[in-house]
Parts: sequence; C-alpha cells; structure tokens
Amino acid sequence: MSQSSLRVSIEDLREEIADLDSPEDRIAYLIELGQTLPELPKEYQTEEYRVLGCQSMVWLVPKLQGDKKEGGDIEFRGSSDAPMVRGLVAILLAAYSGRKARDILAFPVEDFFGEIKLKSFLTPMRSNGLHSMVQRIQAIAKGALSLHGSPSSQPQEIKPARTGGYRVALPAIAIENCRDDFPILSEKLPCGKPWVYLDNAASSQRPTSVLDAMNRVYRT
Repeated sequence: MSQSSLRVSIEDLREEIADLDSPEDRIAYLIELGQTLPELPKEYQTEEYRVLGCQSMVWLVPKLQGDKKEGGDIEFRGSSDAPMVRGLVAILLAAYSGRKARDILAFPVEDFFGEIKLKSFLTPMRSNGLHSMVQRIQAIAKGALSLHGSPSSQPQEIKPARTGGYRVALPAIAIENCRDDFPILSEKLPCGKPWVYLDNAASSQRPTSVLDAMNRVYRT
C-alpha cells in the first residue's frame, strides 16, 4: 500500500476535528494523527531537510512525481521528534502532498486552518513553527516552478538539491519577505540601520499572521 493511500484526507480532518469541543481533545487528536505517519528514514533526518524556525526538530522531504516537463505532482514525506508536531506535519501533508506546485501556492491554507480551528489551541511557539513549515513547503513549490520553467519565465539561478532521485530547487530564505512578516523588523535603530534579529526558534517574536490569529482568538 502506498504512503498516499494511508494519509488522512482534508475531508476527514474537517469532519473529525469539527466534532472535538475542547482544546484537550484537539491536542489528543493531533498526537493520534501524528502516530499515523510512516517512520521517516534516518537518511532524511538531516539538516538538508530540516525546517528552520520550529521549536522541535521537523523534516520535510519533497519528491517530484510524473512528467517533470509538464510540472509533476510534489509528494511530501515528513516527521518530527515531538508527538504533537508530528500531527501538524500530518495535517500539512493532507493539505499539500500530491498537488502540483501552482496548486500548492494557490491553496488557501489560512482559510483551511480557520475551518478546523487549528490555531485556536496552539501556543504562539507552535504557531510560529506551523508558519515556518508552510513557508518551507511554499518555497519548495516555488523552486519546482523555477525548475520546470515556462515560456514566459526564465529559470532562477538557484542551486538545486537532489531529493528522492529528482532535482527540486530549494531557494534561499527571502530576507525581505521575512522582514515583512515580523513588524519589529520594519523599525530602524537610532543609527538608522535596520534591526537584525537572531531567532533561536523559541523567541517571543511572531509573524504578522500569528499576531492576527491571536487577536481574533482573544477578541472572540
């Protein structure tokens, strides 16, 4: 049986999480969901596949399926050393794995999180980590698009990484995009230079999307 046939579907997530009333029940469901993930081989639990910005260790492994010239589907495998975070990885695999790069980028993930009320019971640090995982998946999709190219665009000069026998371009972190995500980084020091923030993945700095979600939670 293939890995994709074992994976929980988006429809299952919507139905099962919607029936859970308390945060405790939702967290227990996340842990159970994480236990359904196949074990990730040790060869993929490396820095090459690690998601930066997560409090726990998280790995996401992409693989292109089908006709690469036409833009094949991107299959993801993933895992974490934290049981609850493994559940978050399982949710992201349900949302993204098996889709084409353009469909990954177009998927309304924040709306989906809202439907299943995912961020309503996550701590700020877990929300930060979830945001980092989404950004990593979207970066892989953008890299795959640059790899395939199109008549109207030129492939970017990006050093690709070999994943599962195929080449998937993994772009470097877009610094300006990161600055846009964190309000404090739009400010200037007294000397006129921009802030430089060294994040250890357990800090109090949060991206704008997380702050907005927290405001919605506390005001309802």
